[in-house]
Order: sequence, then structure tokens, then C-alpha cells
Amino acid sequence: MKIAIVSVFSPYRGGISQFNEELARSLELEGHEVCKVNFKRQYPKLLFPGKSQFEANVAHRVDCKPMLDSIAPLTWRKTAKYIKELSPDLVVLPFWSGYLAPALSGVLNNLGKIPVHILVHNAIPHDANPLQRYLTQRFINKGKSFITLSNAVSDDIRKLNANAKIKTLFHPIYTHFGEKINRDKALYDLGADPAKKTLLFFGLVRKYKGLDTLLKAFALLPDDYQLLIAGEAYDDVSNYTKLISEDTKKRIHWKNEFIPTADVSLWFSAADVLILPYRNATQSGVTASALHFDIPIIASNVGGLSEYILNTKTGLLVDEPNPENFTAAIEQWFALETDEVELKASVKEIRERMSWESFAKGLVG
Repeated sequence: MKIAIVSVFSPYRGGISQFNEELARSLELEGHEVCKVNFKRQYPKLLFPGKSQFEANVAHRVDCKPMLDSIAPLTWRKTAKYIKELSPDLVVLPFWSGYLAPALSGVLNNLGKIPVHILVHNAIPHDANPLQRYLTQRFINKGKSFITLSNAVSDDIRKLNANAKIKTLFHPIYTHFGEKINRDKALYDLGADPAKKTLLFFGLVRKYKGLDTLLKAFALLPDDYQLLIAGEAYDDVSNYTKLISEDTKKRIHWKNEFIPTADVSLWFSAADVLILPYRNATQSGVTASALHFDIPIIASNVGGLSEYILNTKTGLLVDEPNPENFTAAIEQWFALETDEVELKASVKEIRERMSWESFAKGLVG
């Protein structure tokens, strides 16, 4: 089968780009021919809160044509024309932001009778403003066939499009971040203390992810804990720094930058447990990364996060994500003294169930 994927690919940074790269690779391993159509411009500078949309020193690849511009309607038709000339059996349109809905709609409207799966990461974007919600609803209403990564997203789509045909899959476990390295060496390289219990918050810092909750919870923990924060702040960093006291400052290590792919292994290898104090969620690529490295997860019981956590085996779920409950959950996890062999066996079961091979087969099946 020939499959065209229209979305962001390298050199764009971030979880969506990484997801698309892995998706294309897994489809090719299943014997499909994959045509990758990249964005020429993803977001205009005005709409992007980070420092850069691209990974440093990475160029556009020759096998991934950059055509689509989110704010240039002529490229929407041009992209659809190019795809039709490829004569694919299926087009996959990943969706995750209302700001990109007009461009994706422009492509969708001009594809004629080619079958299209809209692969929805977030049907109702996190911390979305009214404009994003409006654009998202219009786009979802245009679609017929949807692939989702969690039941939570499928439920959201049904609210927006009662006639939608939906297949609920899962967020596969990432495999492209390399091997886990020695914990003590990783902590040494990060300037952290190997003798302390190490918590990790990983990913772009946005309000819905609840880093403020974690910082308040961390202040209630004793001195034998330390916190690693790996990710660029997309909102006012003072919202978080004001929660860091002189006492906790020396036990918190924050790299307020996007973490490039080559460095992901370092941060996860240093951690004893990943903390996700999200206020709301659908699913998370960060959970997929943690399970790749056999790192347990303590997370809010929201959205699809529970689908990746076997309670007391691969982590803990917190029903009410407030500081006191997260403090209690963190102390409970370390008190459990979970056997490493049992942890790896439980994670292996999740990895096999949520593999890229299974996802690729489900997408086209």
C-alpha cells in the first residue's frame, strides 16, 4: 500500500515530529511505501512561544518534501495536487493544534476521493483559546475517518462530530532514544547527587502540565529527594521560580531549554521515577519515553494516562492532583521498594501491547 503522511517531520523538533518519524518507519517495516510531506512553515513566529521550532544543526531531508505553509493558502492546494499526483491508497493527516486546522482543511478539501485518516493527538487542544477551539471544531466536522491514541480523545471527537468513524488505538512506546546509561554517571553529568532519590519532570512546561503542583509537592519532601526538570517554559517562568525556596533550590536542577533527541537518554537514565502532575491530558509521549527506559511513572489520573500505568507495578495514579497527594504518592512509591525484575517484566508487557508494529497494523487494518 502507498501511504502519504502530511505533517511535521525532522528538522522540526518535538513529540509530534518524533511520532511521525516513528510512524513512517514502522509502516515501511510493514512493507508499505510511505511518502512524507513536510511543513515548509509550521507556525508563524507570533503563534510560537518557544525559542525555535527546529532541532539545531538538522537539515530538511531529501525524502521528505517541505511544501505546506500554515498561513499560505496557495500551498494548501499545491500540497493536495502533489499528493494526488502520487496516487496514494491512503492519506494520513495528523492533527494536534487548532492553529493548523485551516491548512489541513485546505489539503483535505482538495484530495478528492482519496481515503483519509485524520490521526488526532488532541481533539480539544490543551489550554486552547476560543479561536483554537472554533478552528478545531470546524476541522473535526469535515473529517469522516479518525484514528485516536486514547479513549479520551475518541470521546472528545464524538462531541464534535456525531457521525465520525473512529478507531481507538494507543500511543506506541518510543524506541528511538537509544539505550539507558548508568544512573550514577547520568546524574554526575547533570551535576546532581547520585545518593538522592531522583524525580524527573520532562517536556515543554505549560500550565496544564502542573509543574507548579510538583514544585509545591517537592517542598514538602525531605532533603534526600532531588528534582530534575528538563524542558523549556512556554509560559511565564516566574510562575515557577517563585515556588522555589532557598532550601529547595540546591536540590532542583532545571534545564530551561528544549531537550534534543540525543540528550533524552541522559535525563531518563538519571531518574528513579517520572512525575506527571497534569491538570488534564489525553495521552502523553513522555510516558512512552519513560517506559522505553523502564522508568516508573507517578501521574494524575486524567485522560488516557492510566492506560500506561499498572498501579503499584509500573507507577502510581493520583486521583486528585494536588501537592499533598503527590507528596504522599512519591513517598509511597519509594516505600514500596518495587523489585526491578518485576518492574521490567510489567513494562515489557506494556511495550509488547503498545508496539509500533501493532500500531502500524491497526492504522491500516
